[in-house]
Amino acid sequence: MTAAATSSRVIPLLLALLLAVSPALAADWPRDKLGAASAWDDAYDARAQSRFIPIQLILPGPWDGARSIDLPAASFTDPDGDRWKGPLDDRDAFTEQAIRVYERSRYTKAEGHIDQRFAVRAELDGLGRLSDSRFGGLKCSGEIKFPLGEWRQGEVRKNSFLCRAGRGQPKGRTNTITIEKIDFVCRGVAHCLQFTWLHEIEGQAEPSDYRRYVFAPGLGEIAHDRLR
Repeated sequence: MTAAATSSRVIPLLLALLLAVSPALAADWPRDKLGAASAWDDAYDARAQSRFIPIQLILPGPWDGARSIDLPAASFTDPDGDRWKGPLDDRDAFTEQAIRVYERSRYTKAEGHIDQRFAVRAELDGLGRLSDSRFGGLKCSGEIKFPLGEWRQGEVRKNSFLCRAGRGQPKGRTNTITIEKIDFVCRGVAHCLQFTWLHEIEGQAEPSDYRRYVFAPGLGEIAHDRLR
């Protein structure tokens, strides 16, 4: 085989490997909106099939690659029309401890106006509801709705916590988060995340809710499907 022929085969192979290792390089990465592409690339360990999920994936913004959960300023509307803003001051419904939250509001024909507040869990492994205007005014503490921090492909975590609906007694609830796709390209955007969220309430035989979510850098939640 000639040197030219060898080169013609090696160069495309190297390019393919480069794009496989660093998929953010395959597109015009918006550095001003998301930070350096290398920060997002380095968050994913292909060998271990693990990833650090920054809050900037859930609440779109630039990320410097630091493996810590901060509370960046957020004011945006996601593709589903949900409006987010924060962080704002609030208090945990059960401990009365001061806490910083993000507010999400939306309108649906079925449920009307919905106002929710989300807080990062003390363990820094997820963002979950502190309050929800539905169900008589729901108050929760310690929920994971959206995963944050270190997670692995196929990982399943159960999150037990308390909620109180209206003036009722607190009830135990359990969320099961399953990572279906830890890091992939969706809609031409690198480093998307897909997971399911199963919500169960103490004393109820059947799950209360079951959904699949997809998040994309710079966009936030781009899709969710009700699975039951």
